[in-house]
Amino acid sequence: MKTESQLVKSRFNGDIPASPTYASDQESPMSAIISEILLNGVEKSTILELPWWLASTLLQVNFVDISLPRAFNQRSREALQMGPWATNLCELSPFFYRFSIKLLPVYAIRFLNDLELQIQFHCTSWWFRLDLVFDFRPSCSALKKSSGWL
Repeated sequence: MKTESQLVKSRFNGDIPASPTYASDQESPMSAIISEILLNGVEKSTILELPWWLASTLLQVNFVDISLPRAFNQRSREALQMGPWATNLCELSPFFYRFSIKLLPVYAIRFLNDLELQIQFHCTSWWFRLDLVFDFRPSCSALKKSSGWL
């Protein structure tokens, strides 16, 4: 569920009119986001950061276009390729690999030529980091020295 709550910039493809009569009796974060959109409406080309679960659902019915999250852009990929052990994935995205597995099918449709490179990139960076994970010894001194790499 935590990967589903990752925020993704989403651009609306059409207007969603405000519905002042909409009332939600639930207090969950999910209903709060939907209530905000339905109560205030959204104009075409408005960009909002939506959680992945909502953005992916709206993408399937062509209400939004999503942009690649910052953790997966060209600059982040280059940093991972140059030094996968020196890049702090928790800072980029707390669930980097799980979230990338959810993103790959969406972007496979758009960037079909680049899909093989994307998969190769993720596998390579994962293998480089796997060595460090197995070599990591959870002691106080090790945590202080290399606390930023995981």
